[in-house]
Amino acid sequence: MKHRIETLLEEEDATVPTTKSIALQIKRCISRITVQMKGLNSTHIPTAHPARMVSKIEVVDGSYVLYSLSGIEVQAQDYYDEGKMPTEALMYINDVYAIATYNLNFGRFLWDEERALDPSKFSNLQLKITHNKALGGSLPDGGKLSAFAYVFDNETIHPAGYLRHVEVYDWTLAPSAWQGIDLPVDHPIRRLTVQSLHPGKQAWENVNRITINQNGGEAKAVDNMRTSDIIKLYYPGLEDSEKINVYDIDAETTIYCTMTQWNSVVGNGLNANEVTLFSDESYGGAFDATAGAAGAVQFIALGQVPHGAIAIPFGDQTDISDWYLMDGVEHLRLEVTAGAAAVGTAQVIVQQDCLYSTIPRR
Repeated sequence: MKHRIETLLEEEDATVPTTKSIALQIKRCISRITVQMKGLNSTHIPTAHPARMVSKIEVVDGSYVLYSLSGIEVQAQDYYDEGKMPTEALMYINDVYAIATYNLNFGRFLWDEERALDPSKFSNLQLKITHNKALGGSLPDGGKLSAFAYVFDNETIHPAGYLRHVEVYDWTLAPSAWQGIDLPVDHPIRRLTVQSLHPGKQAWENVNRITINQNGGEAKAVDNMRTSDIIKLYYPGLEDSEKINVYDIDAETTIYCTMTQWNSVVGNGLNANEVTLFSDESYGGAFDATAGAAGAVQFIALGQVPHGAIAIPFGDQTDISDWYLMDGVEHLRLEVTAGAAAVGTAQVIVQQDCLYSTIPRR
């Protein structure tokens, strides 16, 4: 058997908010790390999307950061890698677990032999997970945490590098305001993501236009494009569906989903009492719904742009030589224009191609 899944952390109690550190003592190369967080709901009233239960996931070697994103950023990156959301349970029912899964991908695809995390290149690898079960689901009063690694087992591979994921900028939006961000040029960039999540806002309403200038304008990788066009042109037809379970929504209730744009939400009652059901339009990862009685309801939500993440792939994503190479690039600047009614915050995430030959020996 060439591949297997190794348990990094047996499921343990995660009721108390903290940062859990796990030493990565695996000798074999790692294609993916998966973190799972469960929150035992204490009410029927949704608090937030279950992915919010984890606020940060990092892989570090001392002060060197290989991976550092929030929970919703991790899920959005995985979506654009895989074309689908990871397994999750969007449960907003008392005494039932809400479950969020987070996949940290170190290659272009699962079991990529050219790009993977090679622990032998580092001296003190650690996985750090910052969690608070009360921040997602329906106000959970109990939590459980586990972690796994997808490892190359009876197969010796020699990856040249790994895909690094980091948030490089975060700011507060102002209506129609322009924001310039200097992007890192130390490694090739495979994908750039601008993410902004706010209930009731489609992604383009917060992040309206994007420009990427190279060396003061000698070239433009993206030239003042509307983000609504970026979504349609770069990922045409990419959408995903999810099941959402709620209870006791005989009064209007805000329910949280993953997709933020061009959503369709369909619901049905799971018992005879639910003879009427209404939900409004779903924007910004949330929608309001009302049922005719205090019973169980299931929704199917179909849409695009997970957690408000607008991704820009550079080149053929399977062809390493076609990514945004930094030869001759001294300055790379992202310019973002906010929408006329923008609110909340925005983040910039880069997925870089890091060669082990360019990383200082740890």
